[in-house]
Amino acid sequence: MRNLLELIVSQWAPNELVERAPWIQEMLSEERAKNPEWKPKGRERIRFLLFGDGDITNPDLLNQLSASWESLHMKFERLKEISHGSGASAPEVESCMTATEELMLAIFNARKLRNKN
Repeated sequence: MRNLLELIVSQWAPNELVERAPWIQEMLSEERAKNPEWKPKGRERIRFLLFGDGDITNPDLLNQLSASWESLHMKFERLKEISHGSGASAPEVESCMTATEELMLAIFNARKLRNKN
């Protein structure tokens, strides 16, 4: 499930597409002035997944899903440990899997709505 979410994000919001969005141009210039290797982070990629090149139409949704993405990224490190033999409780794994499914569903639903309009 973790790999699927990361694949979705990397396929539907690759850095090359996110970096071409009009809304990121100012940030891109500022960040690259400080660090030429700067790449879009989770929040920018989630924004692109939800709203594409357009304006933020639901800031609460963006905040919620960005926070979920960041939280899951931290949990993914723990899942990697678990998959390599570190002990884990079933509720820990189930919680992470549920959060991953919820984030993917929210992304799918937002993209479906955006594509209708």
